[in-house]
Amino acid sequence: MNEAYNPEKAVLDAEEQWFEDNFDGFVPESPEERESLILAASKTPKIVNDKKMMVSIRLDPTDVQAIKQQAERAGLGYQTMISSLLHQYAIGDLVNVQEVRKVFHS
Repeated sequence: MNEAYNPEKAVLDAEEQWFEDNFDGFVPESPEERESLILAASKTPKIVNDKKMMVSIRLDPTDVQAIKQQAERAGLGYQTMISSLLHQYAIGDLVNVQEVRKVFHS
């Protein structure tokens, strides 16, 4: 028999706890800005050239395992996830969570 969900017994990871602790510091966006952000996030990245270049790199096994877990949660293959991360970095869209947190702490 399953117990009913009890939020008092929930265990948060460090990032979830940070958001919980800083919830009052968040300011809602205007409806127009919110729609703009949702639209931007939902767009498929524009691929200039659909030919892929084979690259061989050495990665730390723990990083690969973490990426595989993130990819699985996102419903992607891990190589697709790595490619996406590199693409986001290359075009300047990869967000550094630590830098974002600095903005909310100031």
